[in-house]
Amino acid sequence: MPKRVERFDAKANMTKQIFSQNRGWSTFVAVQSGITAMYAGDFRAAIIHFTRARAGMVDDELLFLRRDAIVKTALIEALYGDVARAEALLAEASTLPHCGSWVELEIDAAHIIAESQLPARPARERLEALRAIPLHHFGELWPFYLVALQRRLLVAGETDEAKHHLMMFEQMQLTQTEGEGFTGSAISLSATLDALLEGDFTEASARLERADPGLLVTQLMHAALDLAVGRPRAALQRASDMRDRTRTLRVLNVWRLATMAGGHLLLRDEDSCREVLEFILQLPGGLRETDLIFFPQQLRAFASAHVAGWPESLQAPLLAPGLFPTSGETLTQRELDILYAIAQGGSRESIARAQYISVNTLKAHLRSIYRKLGVNSRTAAVLEAERRRLV
Repeated sequence: MPKRVERFDAKANMTKQIFSQNRGWSTFVAVQSGITAMYAGDFRAAIIHFTRARAGMVDDELLFLRRDAIVKTALIEALYGDVARAEALLAEASTLPHCGSWVELEIDAAHIIAESQLPARPARERLEALRAIPLHHFGELWPFYLVALQRRLLVAGETDEAKHHLMMFEQMQLTQTEGEGFTGSAISLSATLDALLEGDFTEASARLERADPGLLVTQLMHAALDLAVGRPRAALQRASDMRDRTRTLRVLNVWRLATMAGGHLLLRDEDSCREVLEFILQLPGGLRETDLIFFPQQLRAFASAHVAGWPESLQAPLLAPGLFPTSGETLTQRELDILYAIAQGGSRESIARAQYISVNTLKAHLRSIYRKLGVNSRTAAVLEAERRRLV
């Protein structure tokens, strides 16, 4: 998708100027490049383009271009970056006048969507402000509206309404190509989160396969699914692979780090879990209340007991209580191998031979597998493993 942004830039540079330089042609091009990157899901590139637009010179009647760039940057920062930067950007945008252009309706909608993620106003007011936006005002911003609304509803515990809105968006005729960019993935990603909350890992996996695999949010959701089904090592590997790509996007980076902490806790590696949590505390601005939505209660409890300086005063609600299930135990690699062999129909004797263990040792492993999966029979273990996408 970033190649589309490059092609747009190249064509824009060859296009005959319809504005004089001082009337904002370069600013217009930068804004459009930012919008293209934004919908493609390349949020870092979008912020760069919008920053260029903010620095451009425009006449008063074209100030809406600058305001558009500022507000859309704030929207990205509020949802996936730094809420403190988003708050400062929205304050800056509020100083610029409206020009009466039709585009102002969408800019105002983007402003409300971004503001809904900030902690300054009461949560109920932020949710009501989102609900009050007329559908025709946010236009192509609908993927960001969907994500913002779902996040606020889940935090408020209104899961039924979150499902209702997701169903409504699925039934609407929206401009998108499924699986392409952020626009083509927002519904699938929201549906994945909904399925994870329901504990339907098969549906979560199927939905996630329909999202753009190159998006950071898609990869983070894959890591969340890995944790939910008991694959902490896979989750840790995914989180490690994303390290460089999330550094400038605070929300995504905190989500990645919370995933790492949850993975270590599932593996009972308390030292590594504590190191990750201590690193989070050292992030610029420290740990904020808005960051805590990605930390389940079990991880918060561990931090309170084992991490010096963990802020007890922060009491933010959970975004998704079941997203990082650090309670319970994960299967060992030997147990996963045995579970796979069971699913293939192997007998106890053949599995024991293949694993170079005695039948009695195999029985002990099976008892451990049944206990961890919460089942009491071979068939139930295979069915639960399939539900969790372990086999």
